Amino acid sequence: MTAAARAITRRAHAKINVFLRVLGRRDDGFHDIETLVLPISLHDVVTATQAPPGVRTLHVDGDRELARAVETGLGDNLAGRAVEALARRTGRGTSDAGIELRIDKRIPVAAGLAGGSADAAAALLATDEVWGCGLGREAALEIGAELGSDVPAMLAGEPVLATGRGERLTAVHAASIWWVLRPFDLGVRSADAYAWWDETPATGPDPGVLVAALETGDVELLGDALFNDLQPPVAARHPEIAGDVVDCTLRRDDLVRLAERGRRRRPDRVAHRVARDERGRDDRRAEHQAEHDQARSPPPASDVADAEPDENGVPQHEHGQHPGHHPERHREYREQRVERDAEELVHDVTGTAGRSAYATR
Repeated sequence: MTAAARAITRRAHAKINVFLRVLGRRDDGFHDIETLVLPISLHDVVTATQAPPGVRTLHVDGDRELARAVETGLGDNLAGRAVEALARRTGRGTSDAGIELRIDKRIPVAAGLAGGSADAAAALLATDEVWGCGLGREAALEIGAELGSDVPAMLAGEPVLATGRGERLTAVHAASIWWVLRPFDLGVRSADAYAWWDETPATGPDPGVLVAALETGDVELLGDALFNDLQPPVAARHPEIAGDVVDCTLRRDDLVRLAERGRRRRPDRVAHRVARDERGRDDRRAEHQAEHDQARSPPPASDVADAEPDENGVPQHEHGQHPGHHPERHREYREQRVERDAEELVHDVTGTAGRSAYATR
């Protein structure tokens, strides 16, 4: 018998820039920046699978429109280039190690959410694990900096203050907050946005108050303090963005009310609690019953007979899990439920339809 190919799956979380200060253009063509990068619950899924020597491939699935916008050549896709960089760093030629990358695409392309950089970070870490390279954090960050300015922050996997051109990182505490992302039917390349900034350079204020507001969960102060130095030059060329900024400003009180519901609460409970309060516990429980049954396998009769019930009357194993508990399936179910609750709440508050509400990761 042939052993099953080793496969590692990682989530590639999108990010938002809570603020972005552009300090100036450097001699190497990059820009010195200061920004707070915040991972959010929106994510792609990247799977690296051991392949025969000489075989290195990349497939992109998921949302059809998004998948069509992504290059699938190893040399053209940032995730593919991450694998090649790892191979060079560890001396693994194509004749020594093969890999198959598969990306389930969910993050919009060219939307300032670092989807490509997140995929590259996930591909680098997953391939390192499949190949057993033992790449350390510092080496991974060095490779990430070579790949792109956003990749180091995506490798960090936590809120960070990024300086230099994005490669110098300092961890930052961030309160759990819900964010509403407004999608547009247009994409802006980072290189274009920075080139437009160069035409009329302007650097934003000191972000100390903003960082403190994020750390403490003061969403009203945070909302007033948000800024991005690339927004004015981009909005000047895309008036629809400027119009939506005005619209969101007019809806400020509603958006703050939405964000406050997530303040200092666990993101995986916020939307469920709000929906439960507003729509009724019994209706909510009935709506999810079918999905709940699918997410957990039925327990063996002997387990039910022997297990002690918890405070909700649900039998527990000695180690604390529900009978028939499957952690990964249950987590997926819970996150789908929370995202749906959040979408309905965002629609009620802002009138924005579609997938737009995401929690601080």
